[in-house]
Amino acid sequence: MLKENNTKIAHSICTMCRGHCRIDAHVKDGKVIRVTRAKGYPSNKLCVKAQGIVDWLYSPERITTPLRKRDGTWEKISWDEAFGIISDKLNNIKENYILGNSLLPIEHLFHLSPHILYELLMQDEAAVPIVLDSPKSFC
Repeated sequence: MLKENNTKIAHSICTMCRGHCRIDAHVKDGKVIRVTRAKGYPSNKLCVKAQGIVDWLYSPERITTPLRKRDGTWEKISWDEAFGIISDKLNNIKENYILGNSLLPIEHLFHLSPHILYELLMQDEAAVPIVLDSPKSFC
């Protein structure tokens, strides 16, 4: 939907909390300039977290690339390397915790609690990847 001043409105969902409120992201020149509650949504106003989306999205302190901790310091790594590490760790979980013990069918791997999956992924302290979502996940 095109608005005045070549601003587009992208209908989306806020993922800053568990409320998942409907929002309208006002986009100009490919950049989110403002977020408002979606018209017709029952809430009167956005919560503080939703109001901070634009600041969070473009914060210079926001991590936007994968990092790996080596010798106590964080270093940037490529997306291919990060996905390779995660793939290897998920395969290890599959072999040692799912198939090896026949506790769960493999389909249940992604239904594990995020906390349990995190603990299984982080067992190897020599390689701890952090991969964060891209700005495109918001709008």
